[in-house]
Amino acid sequence: MHFDEGELGLPGLLLMELDSWRKSPVAEEFPSSRVVRYIRSVGKHFLATPVVEELVRVRAGQSDIVGDDASREHLRRFLSVVLDKHDGTYDYTTYTALDLLRPQNAEPLPDFEDEVATRIAFLLYDALAFECGAALGYRSQLPCMRPSRDAVEKRLRHGLRVATEMDRLSAKPITPRVSSLQERYDQLVDVLEGAPPGMAPRLEQTLLPVYIIHDEYLFIRVLQSFESIFEHLARLASEAILRLEARDAEESLLLLSSIARVLSHGLPLFSLLATMQRESFEFFRKFTEGASAIQSVNYKTFEALCGTPPPARVESPAFQSVPEVRGRVLQSMTTVRGAADALIASGAHDAEVEARLARAMAQIEAVHQRWKRTHYRLAVRMIGSVSGTGYTEGTPYLRSVIDNRLFRRAEETTY
Repeated sequence: MHFDEGELGLPGLLLMELDSWRKSPVAEEFPSSRVVRYIRSVGKHFLATPVVEELVRVRAGQSDIVGDDASREHLRRFLSVVLDKHDGTYDYTTYTALDLLRPQNAEPLPDFEDEVATRIAFLLYDALAFECGAALGYRSQLPCMRPSRDAVEKRLRHGLRVATEMDRLSAKPITPRVSSLQERYDQLVDVLEGAPPGMAPRLEQTLLPVYIIHDEYLFIRVLQSFESIFEHLARLASEAILRLEARDAEESLLLLSSIARVLSHGLPLFSLLATMQRESFEFFRKFTEGASAIQSVNYKTFEALCGTPPPARVESPAFQSVPEVRGRVLQSMTTVRGAADALIASGAHDAEVEARLARAMAQIEAVHQRWKRTHYRLAVRMIGSVSGTGYTEGTPYLRSVIDNRLFRRAEETTY
């Protein structure tokens, strides 16, 4: 999708469209594409006051909007994400537009697994198409601090490594090598045009940068991929708990193996993120204050489902930032560790099953440690010792949690 240079920085057309729409407000006809174009032309941190005021009027008149319930609810959520800075609700969830990223009706496993894998693949295909298009001069959005051609090539290698692992449903899979950047761009556009139903508008509406620095496009897409991975891991962990409680050791082991595999597949995302230019990250990061991955509900849910965190962890900023998850922990939620211990104590399986469960959890633990160490090294490289953007300590905090373990036994945790 290409935008004319004349559209950048010109809110007048958007205001005209919004005014026209409000005269006959149909949810399905809301000019969300024009809103997104405008946001990408200036950054969400710098929206013109007349535009913000007009969007607030749209939201205030929500009761007059016609359309099906799903479309009206989606519009409400879209406006909440767009107006988060105005409302004072800006945080990691609204920055990454997670409420808009998911399909309206998440399916149970295994369809849920297919949806998440495909979502991650298309998030990355979209990011890589932007990289290629910008390098070729086809993309005018986020024009500041473009990376070198070598950096783009490196991003393609790392991004496609994850995307092709995740893409299980695409009818037009990406091939590992092509002869030119133009050919790669054409191939990515072709794949994006064949996206599953509903994917294209979700990709469009969930890329709302705070400024117009090129690298923020990649940053947002990688964060969304991380969130999708941990959302899936939380579902796998929940299902593993149910299987353990049903004393189905074999199915539990398969699910635990899936957790380790998905975690491993996601590790190359750090290599992709490491291609960001430090000066670019430092620039747009100034406008993301208040949003930090420490606020990730998906990550904390996965962590808490694996094993009950120690009291100091539960009382730390990490869990204080996600009160709904912290509340479940304090109510003694069932965990993989606890359910596995209960299964072994029941005597329903022999020592071999206990050993296999221990190995499966140790494998997950090992990959998770690699995640944390890699995250820490990348953060040191990008921000050094400066504070985090979610009012956290930044890299000192990341260093302090490296030794935390997922699968603590119940007797190791007291309150």
